[in-house]
Amino acid sequence: MTKEKNLFTISEEELTNALEISLERLDEIIDFFDSDPDDEWDLQENQDYIFLNKNKKIRKYSTNGALKIATYLDTHENRGIIAQIKEFITGHHRKIRNALAKKVILEELSDDDKIIQVNGRSMIQKQSLRRILATSGARLNKAIEDLRQSEKPLEANVDFTERESPKNKIKKRRNNQDSSENTVFELWFSGKGSVRIARELGENLKDKSRQKMCMAVSQQIEPVLQEKERKKLRFNKDIESAKNKAKKRDKNTCQITLVHKNDKKINAIAAHHLYSINKYPHLAKSIDNLITIDERIHKEFHLTWMGGYDVECTVQDFIDFITERYPEQVTEELLDRLFHIQKTLKI
Repeated sequence: MTKEKNLFTISEEELTNALEISLERLDEIIDFFDSDPDDEWDLQENQDYIFLNKNKKIRKYSTNGALKIATYLDTHENRGIIAQIKEFITGHHRKIRNALAKKVILEELSDDDKIIQVNGRSMIQKQSLRRILATSGARLNKAIEDLRQSEKPLEANVDFTERESPKNKIKKRRNNQDSSENTVFELWFSGKGSVRIARELGENLKDKSRQKMCMAVSQQIEPVLQEKERKKLRFNKDIESAKNKAKKRDKNTCQITLVHKNDKKINAIAAHHLYSINKYPHLAKSIDNLITIDERIHKEFHLTWMGGYDVECTVQDFIDFITERYPEQVTEELLDRLFHIQKTLKI
């Protein structure tokens, strides 16, 4: 049923504008179509149009229905409108493809951890790009390889980058592996690189509808990433504000060592997210999710305990970390505070 409904995409307002007629005139034409079941003019419900509201006679039309009405006008009024309506339909289909492409891109990139920043460029993971382009891994690999062998190859850190898999980092940390021999890398593509791959597919796929969809993705993906960058900047400003408030609440004092930032024993403090931003963005601006700690301890937690700043973490990870690494500094008051956060924050 959903597939059938997708055929009816032209509203009455769009159709009357394209035909340069009034809504009343459109109703007259449809009444004429219905008046004589034996004549050549036939407009069928669920084929040429559907009702959005039958009582008010509000309809949406298929391409076929729009062409039938245009043909009637061309025959009876010598309007010469067929070329005009075909041009409208082409543009209408393009608009729908662009909207669908934008919808697919936004759905795939709805999680912030699917986008990383490299040299000021937003990058998306190869698997995300494959899903957006609705293609197989083998076909995507061929497009990437064809571009690498082209006169203008894909450029590292501009069109793409390689990053160690966060899951691989966690596995290595758990197995106490420091060697790079078992490192698994993932490919990430910038908006520019994604556009080039989408166009490569759009120009070389055999299926015309797939070609057009890939070209629509090539037109939409950079604007989507740019808008996400703008939102990210606003988001980051709000996070910085929350961090400053959390530090002020904690009197600029490390909550593990109880050393103030102005003391010679501490160089800098950090407001640490107990529930990581990438996994729990809804808690990113909450000062209840922030705790002030020595920057060196912050770095130790993320880099040596968790395996990287991009690895997701929870308050439980932090509790495990401080009880093992800083057992003498862990107070009952600190643990009570952390367990209270664990119970009260909604995950």
